Amino acid sequence: MAFTLSIDDFVITFFSAVVGVSTLPLHIYSMIKIAVTPEVNAISTLLILLTLTMIALASKITSNALPRKP
Repeated sequence: MAFTLSIDDFVITFFSAVVGVSTLPLHIYSMIKIAVTPEVNAISTLLILLTLTMIALASKITSNALPRKP
């Protein structure tokens, strides 16, 4: 539950979704209501790895862009 609520778009999508459309946060929420399955764990792991990779890339790009002190 905490994972799906931490996704920023979940609340907006939950209240404004069109019938028949299932976004990733809504799909995860519907899967968690029944039980936490291995699929939910796999999606969570992939999202965490993607986030960490993007943070590492952004850190590397910004550290290369900053001028170095002599």
